[in-house]
Amino acid sequence: MVFSLLTQFTRKAYGTKTDGSFHVVDVTNTTFIGETVPTKITFGLVYWLLHMASDMAGSSGSPGAGTGIPGPVMSVVKLLSTAPIFKNKDGVNELSQKISKLFNGTLLAEHGEDGKILRGADGKPLIHKMDLRGELGVAHQLAKQALPVLINEGFVRGFYFVNRLVGELKEKESLRDVEWEKTLPFGNRTIERMMTVATGAFTLVDMLDAAIEGAINSKANWVEFFRQFALRLNFVGIGRVTIALGTDIVMGLQRGHKSKERLLLMAEALYLTEAKVYYGEALVWTAAKDATESIDTLYAAMRELSHQIEDDVKAIEASAAAVHDLDAVAIDEHNPGLRKSILDIL
Repeated sequence: MVFSLLTQFTRKAYGTKTDGSFHVVDVTNTTFIGETVPTKITFGLVYWLLHMASDMAGSSGSPGAGTGIPGPVMSVVKLLSTAPIFKNKDGVNELSQKISKLFNGTLLAEHGEDGKILRGADGKPLIHKMDLRGELGVAHQLAKQALPVLINEGFVRGFYFVNRLVGELKEKESLRDVEWEKTLPFGNRTIERMMTVATGAFTLVDMLDAAIEGAINSKANWVEFFRQFALRLNFVGIGRVTIALGTDIVMGLQRGHKSKERLLLMAEALYLTEAKVYYGEALVWTAAKDATESIDTLYAAMRELSHQIEDDVKAIEASAAAVHDLDAVAIDEHNPGLRKSILDIL
């Protein structure tokens, strides 16, 4: 729509080549170019809508066989394919060309022995386009394939939830005490392993069924066998089992990484505990040294005190001897009344 309006104002047509490169050409027939701004906008919108309708439905000469319009998937893939990294040494982008052929139907067309595209009874070429209609058909088919995959997943997760809930109810006294985070069928390795097994078994059975049906319908034609096999294969199931395997592997790697971290933390804790023991022993020896020094100090004080007591005893004995040598006259002379007081006390 934007480029349709741009054509009205620039008189140039815009598009891309099969290799994805931008292509601009002058418009030689200006019959459909408006003269005023309102007519340019009107013509741009109307011709864009008619062009889209023609691409979808076809023209009067080829009803139902329009060019088709690209769907969102093909548009994104085509845009990515134009990157310079997909060009070969000669500058040719073969990937972009193949995507263009996939869009117009020539890539998946039925070819004869001479390499030319075969035509049906109505004279139309037997091509299979991957345009918007093709993408809608693929989306519808994938939606049908997704139904059994969702049923399988819901059954497994529901079984896990009920099993864990029953286990919690056996351990708890009431429903209010249930730890609901332990019953949720998401975010743990047990349910992911269960989903890996369930989706793997589902995909294996589906592939066996597709192989058996393909072998019966192909009648020993290998090309037809692979076509029948691909038509009956559940690609949603294959995608789901791939995701389950990837999630299981990632969670396994994360578990190994966490186990390694746990071992490292345990080793560090053991090292710190050992260091704590060493420091405790050092503190014991330090305390023992301090106690020895305190005991030595006490012994020295006791020896000094014993000498002091010995000196005091000798002094007392000398004083007592001096007192004993004094006669009563001398006592009364120097301390009148002392003898009477002592005798009263005694």
